[in-house]
Amino acid sequence: MKFKILIIDDKDHSVSESSTKLISKLEESHRKFLTLRADIEGLWGANEQGDDVILLHDFRQYEYVFIHDSFNEPLILASLKESFINQVSFQTQLVFFSGSRSRSRTPKQERLRNINPDVSYYAINRSQYFENMNNFLDSAILGRQDIIHLYDKSNPIRSVVQEELKKAIMVDLEESIEKAARGVNMEKLLEFLKITDISGYVETFAKKDDIDFIRSLDML
Repeated sequence: MKFKILIIDDKDHSVSESSTKLISKLEESHRKFLTLRADIEGLWGANEQGDDVILLHDFRQYEYVFIHDSFNEPLILASLKESFINQVSFQTQLVFFSGSRSRSRTPKQERLRNINPDVSYYAINRSQYFENMNNFLDSAILGRQDIIHLYDKSNPIRSVVQEELKKAIMVDLEESIEKAARGVNMEKLLEFLKITDISGYVETFAKKDDIDFIRSLDML
């Protein structure tokens, strides 16, 4: 799957909810989608007059670029921020995160007011970014990519997919235990749950009566 995120965060590992700590707590299956930078060297700079941004990097290889938006030590000078957003937004989707931003359970989009009001970018609280990145990456891995999962983890995408597969198996059960146990939905569920002995589970389910089948399915 070609899904890549660039994170630019100047906060080191000692800082609470730093990006290095975020990446260290993720599984390797999730970490591989992230590239972390602590500085902007080789990414962008200012022109000779210092009044405009010059991009030094092609950001089109990333679906999202996350940038720490510090008030005291900004990675992008305030005078150049709108120009930067306007240029980069034609290549990728920008997400600015900061501990000073308010929390929101719905995606918070902001727009350029002066240069190009049609250009938008996302803003998110650092704690939400830190807490929900795993859920957001899950949505991409499962083919359900949606930035809502970066803001709201009250209904984890893995739980949603798991319940959908169980409901599909229950529909199969209405036809027969054989179809429910040996059907494609059961196989998908067991693979999703990373169960190694799939054939053993299938045979066990195939021997159950309806009540025991449903009870065992609920326990998965």
